[in-house]
Amino acid sequence: MSSTRCLTLPFYPSFDLDLPVECDDEYWAPTDPKDAFKQPPGKPSKMSFFIAYLKLSQILAFALRTIVSGATRCCRDLLADDYQ
Repeated sequence: MSSTRCLTLPFYPSFDLDLPVECDDEYWAPTDPKDAFKQPPGKPSKMSFFIAYLKLSQILAFALRTIVSGATRCCRDLLADDYQ
């Protein structure tokens, strides 16, 4: 059975990093310093998709870790019973 998804990715250790700032590049250095890194209201950031993708990837990694570890335990128990 072939899969296009890499099943080893969820087994890497998790990283304790903040998500990227949800602000477009043109608002990083405005003329008024107090408005730095503030996205105007009503205008979604281009980073919003990437941040949502990262959050969904974390959920997928958790699900794969849960499913694969459960399947491995189940298979190990079945093989141990057959072996004896």
